[in-house]
Amino acid sequence: MPYSKGIIQVRDAIRELDENLADRLEGVWREAESRVHTHLTDEGGVQRGQEHSTAIEEHLSAVVPDEWKECAQDSAPWGNDKNCCAHSLFCLSAAAALHDVGRVPGVARPSDEDHGDASARWIRENWQALKLEEAEARVIADITQVHDHGRIRDLGNHPRTIGSHALDIRLLASLLILADDLHDYSSRLIATLPEVERQGARSRTMGFSIQDGVIYFDALPHHREDIAALQDRLDWMNSTHLAQAGPVLNHHGLPSRVAHNVDSARLVARAQEQADEERGFLGHDYFGKDDAAWFKGRETKIDELYNQVILGGRVSLLRGDSGVGKSSLVCAGLMPALDHSQFPTARVRADRLDVVVSIMRSCWEQLMPDTSAPDEWQVLPCLEKIAKQHIAKTAVIIIIDQFEDVARVISSVSPDFTHALSKVHAGHLPNLHVLLVYRSDAQALLDRFLEEIRGPRQSLPETYLLSLSREQAEEALRAGFERARLLVSEEPVEGRTLMEMMLDDLSTESEKVADDDAVYPPYLQMVGFTLARQAREKQVNVITLDAYKTMRGARKIISEYLLNRLKDLKDIREDAETILFHLSSEVGRAAALSPSEIASQAGLSVGRVEEVIQMLVKDRMVRPIGGGQ
Repeated sequence: MPYSKGIIQVRDAIRELDENLADRLEGVWREAESRVHTHLTDEGGVQRGQEHSTAIEEHLSAVVPDEWKECAQDSAPWGNDKNCCAHSLFCLSAAAALHDVGRVPGVARPSDEDHGDASARWIRENWQALKLEEAEARVIADITQVHDHGRIRDLGNHPRTIGSHALDIRLLASLLILADDLHDYSSRLIATLPEVERQGARSRTMGFSIQDGVIYFDALPHHREDIAALQDRLDWMNSTHLAQAGPVLNHHGLPSRVAHNVDSARLVARAQEQADEERGFLGHDYFGKDDAAWFKGRETKIDELYNQVILGGRVSLLRGDSGVGKSSLVCAGLMPALDHSQFPTARVRADRLDVVVSIMRSCWEQLMPDTSAPDEWQVLPCLEKIAKQHIAKTAVIIIIDQFEDVARVISSVSPDFTHALSKVHAGHLPNLHVLLVYRSDAQALLDRFLEEIRGPRQSLPETYLLSLSREQAEEALRAGFERARLLVSEEPVEGRTLMEMMLDDLSTESEKVADDDAVYPPYLQMVGFTLARQAREKQVNVITLDAYKTMRGARKIISEYLLNRLKDLKDIREDAETILFHLSSEVGRAAALSPSEIASQAGLSVGRVEEVIQMLVKDRMVRPIGGGQ
């Protein structure tokens, strides 16, 4: 008969076979509780005492087949001999109760090899106090003696006898070793972990299954590193304790090796959790569609922009200063709202080397993915085909983000592009809507282009995005810390909480780049990002005032963040440092500088200065103020 995991509990099986023996076994467990278990404490996360002994007995119940317990299988080591079966199970259960008595203070002697040897000696000496027969005590002692070092061969090949019953001592000792290891497996693993991780560590293994002679632990690792730790422990068990016990168990058709089944779904879920935690704050990055649930503080602006794009006009504008969050508002606010309304949407960026082709190709790939691209990217015909393809939709939206990238070359863009947008504005393609997103400092360069689209005496619907108000900033901070699974200490110090102190500091640092009492979003992200990263590194889940003060507040955090970003700009670092030096010189502080003025002072070409400045603007190291300065 194929092996199957046992269900019947060992003590229940004994009671069915011999009630008197079952009653005596209960007495042994009571003696073990008073003489052994109450004197044992957990050591470094490893369980001892009654909980451990009871767990071993439960594992014995799972490993020993039910057919053996019911004496219903001739292949059982005791065949159909119910008395032999009852005595074998009795000794196994008693050994589980008493196997750690050698750990009780004062029991071990210098002559004992290990705590298993000490336990065996104590059982032989105290058989009467345990209300055992001497022969029973000898068998239980032999089972217990080798459970620590696992040397089954020390027991010899001869069975042990109780009355007329011959008990397979090698099998019984091997079963105890396996059951002990099945419980110690997880608790010893816990002992290797830092204290802060131990509480949750037991959930990393959730029971086991048995198949083809192998016991598979159902592993639920929290991190990839856990798999290596689990495997190391299993390898140790297979190569030490089960090296001699395994062949004995295998000979009787019992599981003789251990392995693990890893729940990959848990790893995937944990990876997603870690990704979420790491995106609690984005530093210099912007929020994407996947971040929509955590994009807080801009709900009113999302509604305003949505209504403007759908109802306000066929061509509309979103503009604001560098860093106020235009791309985040589009990607994490507007686009999820448009998706929810099932409006086909394309977000594109123009390449100033080929404005028209880059925009039209990207629109086509997103809105016409199953249709062959045209041989020539003629703007109006392409837009007409896109509009016709989605004729059943009341609105098809094209968002051209970071349009300031082409502001300096807009005069050289094909007039077909301007003409096509004017047609969209006039309603010739009634289901097509275009949103242009750009920095405010590019306004002067784009004025004529926009006038050609709208006409000289008309205006385009517009949303002007500002920095965060204090209330919006607090909402954004709390959302970021929540996503990062971090708490912020609420204990007031000198009349202010940590949150109030951070908001005050951020407002102060934002004064030069934002309106009164406003918070510049990149600074908020830099501070939150740095605090969250430090918390992960220190494995803490609360941001404290001490931690914030240790980092010397928002100003120091922001400056160090920007310096580290500068170090990462390897290809342009030398030129970037030169430009920043001139911008922060006395002349630079006295008046805003144009790229040509910086080039003259720095000894660089105007083109190189413009290229480097664009990268510095995106990394929030410098800020354009309009008029080419």
